[in-house]
Formats: sequence, structure tokens, C-alpha cells
Amino acid sequence: MATKIKLKSVISGYNALQELIAADKTNKFIFASATRIKFAGNVRRARPLYEDYLNVRNVLIEKFGTKQPNGSFMILPTSEGAASFSKEDKDALEVAVDIKFHPVKTSDLGENQISIDTLEALLEAGLVTE
Repeated sequence: MATKIKLKSVISGYNALQELIAADKTNKFIFASATRIKFAGNVRRARPLYEDYLNVRNVLIEKFGTKQPNGSFMILPTSEGAASFSKEDKDALEVAVDIKFHPVKTSDLGENQISIDTLEALLEAGLVTE
């Protein structure tokens, strides 16, 4: 059954999972195969929402930003559109979305030295249970 959570929790959870997967690939962290499989499945579930958010964010950057000589857009903190961009971006992140994650237990994380920020992101997204 899908759970409604804020998009910002999905995004931060997705980024945290990507960080753990990268650390596992370089042997900085060691996870059991079952934990790796859950991580991969959760990344697959979150990726479409993550990519949709990036597309929305890029549209907002083009809408409120200034076109640079190289064709990219930039929003300076002091620019006219900065406040509007920030508000619309924040509103997009506050949207509740349906997603079904398969959480891992904290014990499945092993003795790895995972940062507090990463653990908080995982907990907030419902990717880890105690």
C-alpha cells in the first residue's frame, strides 16, 4: 500500500540512498545483499518522482532566471525572480505524493558509520524502521 509523504522527503531519501549505494560500491560501507536489493528497489520507485521534480525545478529556473551567455539560466539571490522561484520551488516540495517504499531495519545498516543527516533523510522518507 502506498503512503503519502511530502515530495521533499522522497527527494532527500532518494539522495541518501544514492549516497549509501555509492559508498557500498566503493566498499566504504558494506551491506548485505538483501539490503542492497531493497535500496535498489526503493531508488527505482523514487526515481520518477525525483526526475519529475528536477523537470519542474528547471522550468522554474527558466521562468525566474536570467539567461546567461552560454544559454543556461541562473537565479542570483538578489535578482527579481529569486523570491518567487524560492516560493514556487518550496511549494513543489511540499506536495504530498504516493509512494510505496520497502524499508530496511536499522540493524540492516550494520556497523557502518552513516552520517546523522543521511539517517534522518532515510527515517523521514520511511526508508528505515527501528
